[in-house]
Amino acid sequence: AEMATMIESMDTAIGRVLDWLDLPENAAIKANTLIMMTSDNGGVIHNKNNTGDTWTSNRPLRGGKANTFEGGVKAPWIVAWPGGIEAGSVNETRIQTIDIYPTILEAVGIAPPGGTVLDGQSIVDILEGTSTEHQPIFTDFPHIFGQLCAPSATVVDGDWKLIRYYHAGIDAASHAYDLFNLRQDPSESINLEAYRPDKIQELDALIEAHLIATNALVPIAN
Repeated sequence: AEMATMIESMDTAIGRVLDWLDLPENAAIKANTLIMMTSDNGGVIHNKNNTGDTWTSNRPLRGGKANTFEGGVKAPWIVAWPGGIEAGSVNETRIQTIDIYPTILEAVGIAPPGGTVLDGQSIVDILEGTSTEHQPIFTDFPHIFGQLCAPSATVVDGDWKLIRYYHAGIDAASHAYDLFNLRQDPSESINLEAYRPDKIQELDALIEAHLIATNALVPIAN
Protein backbone atom coordinates (compact mmCIF):
# COMPACT_ATOMS: atom_id res chain seq x y z
CA ALA A 1 0.00 0.00 0.00
CA GLU A 2 2.83 2.40 0.83
CA MET A 3 4.56 1.77 -2.49
CA ALA A 4 1.29 2.07 -4.43
CA THR A 5 0.50 5.38 -2.73
CA MET A 6 3.93 6.77 -3.63
CA ILE A 7 3.48 5.78 -7.28
CA GLU A 8 -0.03 7.25 -7.43
CA SER A 9 1.21 10.53 -5.93
CA MET A 10 4.05 10.73 -8.46
CA ASP A 11 1.76 9.92 -11.40
CA THR A 12 -0.73 12.56 -10.28
CA ALA A 13 1.93 15.27 -9.98
CA ILE A 14 3.46 14.45 -13.38
CA GLY A 15 -0.01 14.29 -14.92
CA ARG A 16 -0.79 17.83 -13.75
CA VAL A 17 2.26 19.16 -15.57
CA LEU A 18 1.52 17.21 -18.76
CA ASP A 19 -2.18 18.16 -18.70
CA TRP A 20 -1.19 21.83 -18.42
CA LEU A 21 1.10 21.50 -21.44
CA ASP A 22 -1.75 19.86 -23.39
CA LEU A 23 -3.99 22.92 -23.01
CA PRO A 24 -4.52 24.60 -26.42
CA GLU A 25 -3.24 27.94 -25.14
CA ASN A 26 0.06 26.27 -24.15
CA ALA A 27 0.77 24.62 -27.52
CA ALA A 28 3.77 26.84 -28.21
CA ILE A 29 5.28 26.09 -24.82
CA LYS A 30 4.74 22.34 -25.26
CA ALA A 31 6.46 22.43 -28.66
CA ASN A 32 9.49 24.01 -27.00
CA THR A 33 9.65 21.82 -23.88
CA LEU A 34 12.05 18.95 -23.18
CA ILE A 35 10.64 16.49 -20.63
CA MET A 36 12.93 13.97 -18.92
CA MET A 37 11.74 11.42 -16.39
CA THR A 38 13.89 8.81 -14.70
CA SER A 39 14.60 7.21 -11.33
CA ASP A 40 17.58 7.32 -9.02
CA ASN A 41 17.89 3.55 -8.58
CA GLY A 42 16.24 0.17 -9.04
CA GLY A 43 13.21 -1.17 -7.21
CA VAL A 44 13.08 -1.88 -3.48
CA ILE A 45 13.89 -5.50 -2.59
CA HIS A 46 14.59 -5.11 1.13
CA ASN A 47 10.97 -4.45 2.13
CA LYS A 48 8.30 -7.16 1.99
CA ASN A 49 4.52 -7.04 2.06
CA ASN A 50 2.24 -9.12 4.28
CA THR A 51 2.50 -12.10 1.90
CA GLY A 52 6.27 -12.20 2.18
CA ASP A 53 6.89 -10.88 -1.33
CA THR A 54 9.26 -7.98 -1.98
CA TRP A 55 7.68 -4.66 -2.91
CA THR A 56 9.07 -4.80 -6.42
CA SER A 57 10.75 -7.26 -8.77
CA ASN A 58 13.61 -6.21 -11.02
CA ARG A 59 13.73 -9.48 -12.95
CA PRO A 60 15.52 -10.43 -15.07
CA LEU A 61 18.02 -8.02 -13.53
CA ARG A 62 19.91 -9.03 -10.40
CA GLY A 63 19.65 -7.13 -7.13
CA GLY A 64 17.81 -3.93 -6.32
CA LYS A 65 17.97 -0.64 -4.46
CA ALA A 66 21.13 -0.15 -2.38
CA ASN A 67 23.44 -2.47 -4.26
CA THR A 68 25.41 -2.08 -7.45
CA PHE A 69 24.01 -4.97 -9.49
CA GLU A 70 21.93 -3.96 -12.50
CA GLY A 71 18.68 -4.25 -10.55
CA GLY A 72 20.00 -1.59 -8.20
CA VAL A 73 21.32 0.95 -10.68
CA LYS A 74 19.53 0.48 -14.00
CA ALA A 75 16.29 2.39 -14.50
CA PRO A 76 14.21 3.64 -17.44
CA TRP A 77 14.81 7.12 -18.81
CA ILE A 78 11.77 8.52 -20.60
CA VAL A 79 12.11 11.60 -22.78
CA ALA A 80 9.59 13.68 -24.73
CA TRP A 81 10.98 16.38 -26.99
CA PRO A 82 8.82 17.55 -29.90
CA GLY A 83 10.99 17.81 -32.99
CA GLY A 84 13.97 16.29 -31.20
CA ILE A 85 12.95 12.68 -30.68
CA GLU A 86 10.85 10.29 -32.69
CA ALA A 87 7.86 9.22 -30.59
CA GLY A 88 7.98 5.58 -29.51
CA SER A 89 11.67 5.14 -30.30
CA VAL A 90 13.96 3.15 -28.00
CA ASN A 91 17.68 3.67 -27.41
CA GLU A 92 19.68 1.17 -25.36
CA THR A 93 22.68 3.48 -24.75
CA ARG A 94 23.52 3.57 -21.05
CA ILE A 95 23.44 7.10 -19.65
CA GLN A 96 23.31 8.55 -16.14
CA THR A 97 21.67 11.33 -14.17
CA ILE A 98 24.77 13.54 -14.12
CA ASP A 99 24.15 13.91 -17.88
CA ILE A 100 21.02 16.01 -17.20
CA TYR A 101 22.82 19.32 -16.59
CA PRO A 102 25.09 19.30 -19.68
CA THR A 103 22.19 18.01 -21.79
CA ILE A 104 19.94 20.89 -20.75
CA LEU A 105 22.74 23.39 -21.38
CA GLU A 106 23.21 22.16 -24.96
CA ALA A 107 19.48 21.86 -25.60
CA VAL A 108 18.89 25.52 -24.72
CA GLY A 109 22.13 26.73 -26.27
CA ILE A 110 23.89 27.93 -23.13
CA ALA A 111 27.59 27.40 -22.49
CA PRO A 112 28.56 26.21 -18.98
CA PRO A 113 29.99 28.93 -16.73
CA GLY A 114 33.72 29.40 -17.07
CA GLY A 115 35.74 26.91 -15.05
CA THR A 116 32.78 24.58 -14.52
CA VAL A 117 33.71 20.90 -14.44
CA LEU A 118 30.99 18.78 -16.03
CA ASP A 119 30.99 15.26 -14.61
CA GLY A 120 28.43 14.03 -17.13
CA GLN A 121 28.16 14.54 -20.86
CA SER A 122 25.45 16.00 -23.05
CA ILE A 123 23.28 13.28 -24.59
CA VAL A 124 21.56 15.50 -27.15
CA ASP A 125 23.21 13.54 -29.97
CA ILE A 126 22.07 10.27 -28.40
CA LEU A 127 18.51 11.58 -28.04
CA GLU A 128 18.54 12.65 -31.68
CA GLY A 129 19.79 9.22 -32.73
CA THR A 130 23.06 10.44 -34.23
CA SER A 131 25.34 8.72 -31.69
CA THR A 132 25.46 5.84 -29.21
CA GLU A 133 28.78 6.79 -27.61
CA HIS A 134 29.08 7.44 -23.89
CA GLN A 135 31.99 7.79 -21.53
CA PRO A 136 32.55 5.08 -18.85
CA ILE A 137 29.91 5.19 -16.14
CA PHE A 138 30.87 4.91 -12.47
CA THR A 139 28.77 4.01 -9.46
CA ASP A 140 30.27 4.26 -5.99
CA PHE A 141 28.38 2.80 -3.03
CA PRO A 142 30.87 2.49 -0.14
CA HIS A 143 28.22 1.63 2.45
CA ILE A 144 27.05 -1.42 4.34
CA PHE A 145 23.32 -1.76 3.76
CA GLY A 146 22.04 -5.13 4.90
CA GLN A 147 22.92 -8.62 3.72
CA LEU A 148 22.35 -7.86 0.04
CA CYS A 149 24.88 -5.04 -0.13
CA ALA A 150 28.65 -4.93 0.27
CA PRO A 151 30.64 -1.70 -0.03
CA SER A 152 31.55 -1.49 -3.69
CA ALA A 153 32.44 0.64 -6.69
CA THR A 154 31.62 -0.17 -10.30
CA VAL A 155 32.44 0.91 -13.81
CA VAL A 156 30.58 0.12 -17.02
CA ASP A 157 32.60 0.61 -20.19
CA GLY A 158 30.84 -0.56 -23.32
CA ASP A 159 29.59 -4.12 -22.79
CA TRP A 160 31.79 -4.70 -19.74
CA LYS A 161 31.00 -4.10 -16.07
CA LEU A 162 33.38 -4.50 -13.14
CA ILE A 163 32.30 -4.45 -9.50
CA ARG A 164 35.04 -3.86 -6.93
CA TYR A 165 34.15 -5.04 -3.42
CA TYR A 166 36.31 -3.03 -1.05
CA HIS A 167 38.78 -5.06 1.04
CA ALA A 168 36.95 -8.33 0.40
CA GLY A 169 39.83 -10.22 -1.22
CA ILE A 170 42.11 -12.87 0.23
CA ASP A 171 43.37 -10.29 2.74
CA ALA A 172 42.39 -6.82 3.93
CA ALA A 173 44.80 -5.20 1.49
CA SER A 174 43.07 -6.61 -1.58
CA HIS A 175 39.65 -6.28 -3.17
CA ALA A 176 37.28 -8.86 -4.62
CA TYR A 177 35.76 -8.50 -8.09
CA ASP A 178 32.81 -9.47 -10.23
CA LEU A 179 33.23 -9.09 -13.98
CA PHE A 180 30.27 -9.31 -16.37
CA ASN A 181 29.61 -8.88 -20.05
CA LEU A 182 26.24 -7.14 -19.92
CA ARG A 183 25.42 -7.70 -23.58
CA GLN A 184 25.80 -11.46 -23.23
CA ASP A 185 24.71 -11.68 -19.59
CA PRO A 186 22.36 -8.82 -18.57
CA SER A 187 21.31 -10.80 -15.47
CA GLU A 188 24.90 -10.84 -14.16
CA SER A 189 24.77 -14.56 -13.54
CA ILE A 190 28.28 -15.51 -14.75
CA ASN A 191 31.31 -13.93 -13.10
CA LEU A 192 34.12 -13.82 -15.67
CA GLU A 193 36.80 -12.77 -13.18
CA ALA A 194 38.85 -15.95 -13.55
CA TYR A 195 38.74 -15.81 -17.35
CA ARG A 196 39.65 -12.17 -18.07
CA PRO A 197 42.28 -10.91 -15.59
CA ASP A 198 43.36 -8.44 -18.26
CA LYS A 199 39.91 -6.86 -18.33
CA ILE A 200 39.82 -6.75 -14.51
CA GLN A 201 43.10 -4.83 -14.47
CA GLU A 202 41.96 -2.45 -17.20
CA LEU A 203 38.61 -1.60 -15.62
CA ASP A 204 39.90 -1.45 -12.04
CA ALA A 205 42.41 1.17 -13.18
CA LEU A 206 39.44 3.24 -14.41
CA ILE A 207 37.74 2.89 -11.02
CA GLU A 208 40.88 3.91 -9.15
CA ALA A 209 41.44 6.94 -11.38
CA HIS A 210 37.81 8.00 -10.91
CA LEU A 211 37.99 7.71 -7.12
CA ILE A 212 41.16 9.80 -7.05
CA ALA A 213 39.84 12.42 -9.49
CA THR A 214 36.63 12.88 -7.49
CA ASN A 215 38.34 12.73 -4.09
CA ALA A 216 35.83 10.05 -3.13
CA LEU A 217 35.45 8.72 0.39
CA VAL A 218 36.33 5.03 0.39
CA PRO A 219 36.29 2.39 3.12
CA ILE A 220 39.56 1.68 4.90
CA ALA A 221 40.85 -1.79 5.63
CA ASN A 222 39.70 -3.21 8.96
